[in-house]
Amino acid sequence: ADPYLIATPEQLAKLCLDSRLEPSGSDELPLIFEGVYFKQTADIDLSSRSVSGMNIGEYAIFAGVYDGNGFSIKGYSFQNKTMEYKNVTLGFGLFLNSQNAVIKNVTMEDYSIKMDYSNMENVIYRISPLISYASNTTVENCRVSGTIVFKGKGKTNSVYVGGIAGVLTDNSTINNCHAEGTISLGVSLTNSTEGNNFVCAGGIVSDMTGAAKISNCMNKSNISVEATGTSEAGVIVRSGGILAWAE
Repeated sequence: ADPYLIATPEQLAKLCLDSRLEPSGSDELPLIFEGVYFKQTADIDLSSRSVSGMNIGEYAIFAGVYDGNGFSIKGYSFQNKTMEYKNVTLGFGLFLNSQNAVIKNVTMEDYSIKMDYSNMENVIYRISPLISYASNTTVENCRVSGTIVFKGKGKTNSVYVGGIAGVLTDNSTINNCHAEGTISLGVSLTNSTEGNNFVCAGGIVSDMTGAAKISNCMNKSNISVEATGTSEAGVIVRSGGILAWAE
């Protein structure tokens, strides 16, 4: 009945900063904003701003309610070139991690995510404009439109890219959501001796496990996935209009 109101880029950035914790070294991230409500009350234009670091739930898990209220977030863009990472799991999206959360009525227009990584080694990427990793989360009435371009080289890496969520797990649900635009992956893998490498893209979700559910959703994105590997690098490519993999 009395939510925190978000109407400007600065207020959205404050939510991102308030949801960011320092790394603790533990594999279990703490829940934050449990039972706390946020409501967007105006269109937010980020087209002239850098959104590097503008993510909700860094080293933490968002457990509140975010209601976009039918307003849009425009021009959410991120560009990263020739970065090197090793032995980590990386997420990218407006919401990095969510659990026991509700994310609804969010519209993201003209987003642009462009990543170019070299010398990757044992890295897992989870990428989506809206949610990178969702556990026991309800997502409804959300719309996204924009472009994702991912390029990478290295060994023992997996990439999961989805229009609404990168990874959806546990009892999460995505209902009445719409995605359109372009998803393009180009990955070259070498010298892998530690199992298969997965390169996956889905118009709504890349990877879905547990009792998760997708219903009443539409994807109008163009999806392109290309992956190459040496004889030692087992490469599994999965792509789908709605999702790339469900278990």
